[in-house]
Amino acid sequence: MPPVGVIVVIGCVLAGYLMHHGVLGLLWQPNEIIIICGAAFGSFLIANPMSLIKETFKSIPKIFLGKELKKQQFVDVLLLLFEFLSIARREGMLALEEHANKPDSSAIFAKYPSILKNHHLKDFLADNLKVFVSGNIEPVEFENLMDIDTDAHEHHGSLIPSSLTTVSDSLPGLGIVAAVLGIITTMRLMTEPPEVLGASVGAALCGTFLGLLLSYGYMAPMAKTLENQAHDQDNILKVAKSVLVAFSKGLPPVMAIEFARRAVPSHCRPGYEELEELLKSVKKWSPRGTRLPAGGPRRRCGPPGPPVPGRARSPARPAHSGPASILRAASGPPRGPRFPAGVHPSGGFRHPAVPPPGPACRDRPDPLPTERPCQPRRNLLS
Repeated sequence: MPPVGVIVVIGCVLAGYLMHHGVLGLLWQPNEIIIICGAAFGSFLIANPMSLIKETFKSIPKIFLGKELKKQQFVDVLLLLFEFLSIARREGMLALEEHANKPDSSAIFAKYPSILKNHHLKDFLADNLKVFVSGNIEPVEFENLMDIDTDAHEHHGSLIPSSLTTVSDSLPGLGIVAAVLGIITTMRLMTEPPEVLGASVGAALCGTFLGLLLSYGYMAPMAKTLENQAHDQDNILKVAKSVLVAFSKGLPPVMAIEFARRAVPSHCRPGYEELEELLKSVKKWSPRGTRLPAGGPRRRCGPPGPPVPGRARSPARPAHSGPASILRAASGPPRGPRFPAGVHPSGGFRHPAVPPPGPACRDRPDPLPTERPCQPRRNLLS
């Protein structure tokens, strides 16, 4: 509430001054104001480029009119991305191309006007969806790309608060400069009556008072307000990034949204059951079900994917035959006695990474996807 704070600061200071039987007219010293404010503005022009100066003046209304992000805005981001990810999973990534290229005319974006008004968030989503649709990037590089984007936005958002903080730090010193100049002019009045000397010294001290008041009462809090607004923007971008990163790594849409929910600030974070009800209202659940259980997240349903090289095979799958079985199948029936599993004919134990011999290749109904199908070959052991 910056407007209320401005009134409270000046009101309390003047009220305390009047309680000391002070005279308000003595605080009005135009020459001190010109020295302090003019020097502060000049130092601001020296320290910052013209582009940053223009952006700073454009940001001044946000100090009094800007609002912090509410819970509904974070929820809108989660629901919007859930719709996009559901479409991508159901129809393919190319179904998002139209929404990413023209977000202003997108029917899904139009359902969330708070996102369309936030041009930083809208551009972030559109740009990264375009990269995601292209499909030519690995999840790790995709995450690094979004990190670069969020870091650049965070750095740019900190420039304006930093410039105002620099001015705030200079105001007390400039107030002392104004006071010293007032004392210098007072030294010429040493032959005047005490009333004249007292008025001149009081006018000089008003410079110190004004510099401290402008610095700690106004300029520093204004810089902090803009910094908080920039942090809010960073938080909502990181929430969107969490969804896209989780989905790019193969998680279902609901689990990707759960990852992002944990990134929402605690005072704006929706509850688990609350978000689940909102997601139900957005999407009709498929028969396979990607809905989160009431007790919390669980593993994705559905048939297991293809085997990963180097990973142990599930006990539910049939054992496969290794290279030794293929050679044995080509050479005919096994020779000599059978040995227990894990024991080599020479008496040693087989390495744990080598699977035990299974049925012959010709007896196996379906070869593994990672192996070549059985081919006739000559007997290599004869």
